[in-house]
Amino acid sequence: MSILPEWVQILAKGLPLVYIFEEARSILVNSIVNYKNIITALMLNLFYFVSAVFVFYLAFAGARKKGKFNKYGRIKLMSLYDCFQFFNEEHILDLRLNVLNEFVDYFVIVESTTDHQGKEKKLNFDQNKFNKFKKKKFFILL
Repeated sequence: MSILPEWVQILAKGLPLVYIFEEARSILVNSIVNYKNIITALMLNLFYFVSAVFVFYLAFAGARKKGKFNKYGRIKLMSLYDCFQFFNEEHILDLRLNVLNEFVDYFVIVESTTDHQGKEKKLNFDQNKFNKFKKKKFFILL
């Protein structure tokens, strides 16, 4: 460490790995174990670990206080949309809505008045049947 510029030595004194390397060099060169370097490295690691836990706790408590977590404890940074086309698969739609309901913020259901060949078709989506998803459901008619 003594070969480093003075300002780098000051920074290096705060890094546990420097003390481990110093100790390894000391053991190789002098065949002597200096426990002071090992204890210093362990104490610095302990200090950094406790500091990191404290900072994490403060950030976690702040996020919880501001309501940044959803009901699963995950930070809610964005909304999750499930978008899909609907033709006449009501059983599949019912299964999809019930399975994904607790994970998805919004369902976007798209139904067209024409089929894939451009022919007119009747609308099959019964909005009243899925009223329990009313707050999460968007219906788009094409």
